[in-house]
Amino acid sequence: MKTFKLIVTLLIVLALYTSSAANAQILSSTLKSGEAELGYIHKWFHRDMEPNLPTEMRWEVSTLFARYGGFEWLTLSVEGAISIFDHEDFPGLKYRRYALGGGVAAKLYQYRQWAFAGCFHFNEVWDHDRSANHFDKRTRGVITGLQIIRSFTFRNHAADVWIGPMYVDDIGETYPWDSNTPIKNEASDNFGVAMGAHTVFFKHFAGLFYVVYANYFQARLGIALHLGEGK
Repeated sequence: MKTFKLIVTLLIVLALYTSSAANAQILSSTLKSGEAELGYIHKWFHRDMEPNLPTEMRWEVSTLFARYGGFEWLTLSVEGAISIFDHEDFPGLKYRRYALGGGVAAKLYQYRQWAFAGCFHFNEVWDHDRSANHFDKRTRGVITGLQIIRSFTFRNHAADVWIGPMYVDDIGETYPWDSNTPIKNEASDNFGVAMGAHTVFFKHFAGLFYVVYANYFQARLGIALHLGEGK
């Protein structure tokens, strides 16, 4: 078990330096062994991109997600969604969005109510333009880093707060008029910080909120059905 834990830890650290981007990740404190969450999350993004215009980009992504505490120290997550929408800035473009992602968080050390964890999450979003313009878009992102977690109980509800440094990369690609060669932009600053909170109320419901700072403050807000009491 110690060898397996070391391998997972090394993979997370390695991902910090070698990952190519993917976007719309779920960050939270780790779950206990046997716990699971099924829910919905909405994420706001705001990044400075280069080298092509526009240099400042904003976008939003909503997905359904599942998280599972595979061991006392390991939490796995997946997310995805399919949606249809019209582009507000470009009338006439009609998109079908496909979003898919996943991640892992490993609790590396715990002392009483304090814990130290590493995390790696990725996601990819493909917006397929169904109009005659064929103006497809693709966003990819990755976020990986370390978390200092403090657990406590507030009015009989379990809660965690956390903060930590993060490596945050986002790539945006546009394929105009069905082109196979994209117009590509990548985030200009990849290092930032994230902080958030996670709470379980009435034993079966969970709320999570966190903010990522990389170029700008970017919020993520989710709610979930919480299953299991952990071991």
